[in-house]
Amino acid sequence: MTQAILGMSLYLFGITFAPIWTPHATERTGRSLVYLCSLPICGIFLVGAGVARTFAGVAICRFFAGFAGGPCLVLIEGTFADIWSAETTNTYYAFLGTAAYIGAACGPLAGGYVVTAYCWRWTQYLSCIVIAASFLFAIGMPETYQREIPRRRARRAGKPFHQEPAQSGVTIPQMLRVTVLDPVRMVFTEPIVALASAMLIFNFAVVFQWFITVPVVLSSVYGFDLERVGLAFTTAIAGAVLAAVCNIAIEQISTGMLMKNRGMTMAQVLEYRLVPAMLGQFLVTASLFWIGKHK
Repeated sequence: MTQAILGMSLYLFGITFAPIWTPHATERTGRSLVYLCSLPICGIFLVGAGVARTFAGVAICRFFAGFAGGPCLVLIEGTFADIWSAETTNTYYAFLGTAAYIGAACGPLAGGYVVTAYCWRWTQYLSCIVIAASFLFAIGMPETYQREIPRRRARRAGKPFHQEPAQSGVTIPQMLRVTVLDPVRMVFTEPIVALASAMLIFNFAVVFQWFITVPVVLSSVYGFDLERVGLAFTTAIAGAVLAAVCNIAIEQISTGMLMKNRGMTMAQVLEYRLVPAMLGQFLVTASLFWIGKHK
């Protein structure tokens, strides 16, 4: 059990470093290049995890796979913000959240059949196949970062181009302050940041511990085989889709009514976008009590 938890958690620990170094790489190279470098490196480490003969080798490769692949999770939000308007923030965030949860739920669903037919190593190879398909799609992806687009145009034209210093910092002390020190300080000094962080920690902890506890309970208590355990995660897919639909509907209705009937600007409407999260917290809490009652 400990090894199973480490195999998953080390991958997630690697991802947690992405918000620290990804902004600095993006400021200097743009988003598309980071995508194109991140995906194949992540795939290489997943192959390493698949062929490793010791648990230490699997653990190390899983960590660096998350470390290398994490920028994709960080950059996708910026990419959506580049191409979508501020009026549809909740809508594209709903798509992002749905994609993440559907992908996570499809892992056990596909993994149950793959492990039964072949072995656990094919779970890593299957992820590599998905990464390869994503990489082929990313090859034709245009650059969307507003600071990088004029830089590339100037380089192609052979003209000099000057920009304001990057907001994420230029020197190493500045970069550490922006992406490490200031966020840590705000967690302890800003109540809103502290409470929002606590909420996110709780939600992600609940979601990801399910991928370990649910298979254990279904297999040990109810006698499910791997295929049936994977099928149980189809409910997570349905729940993610339902949550996205509700989130988009609430935003479209509330934003339209507030801006039209009360004459609010987009900046004034932003706080009302927390309504889906407020409703969701009650539903998450109720669902946990429901599951505990029907163990």
